[in-house]
Amino acid sequence: MACNDYTAWEEGALEHFLILGREIATTAVTFRATYLSAHLRLAEGELVAFSYEDGAVWVTGRGFEVELSALPRW
Repeated sequence: MACNDYTAWEEGALEHFLILGREIATTAVTFRATYLSAHLRLAEGELVAFSYEDGAVWVTGRGFEVELSALPRW
């Protein structure tokens, strides 16, 4: 998904997702983990999962999955 394809809400959330994704990656590296995940509840009970696997960081929620570590802003 190109950055131009994001809605205004997604664009705003993306910055926060990148910050959280970097924290997940840093934590995984600190623990020398090959896999780490964290789940957060957003507004209205929506669950978002951040996962680190062998250097790649993903954010997944209802209807979306984005590899954060593949984005130019990473």
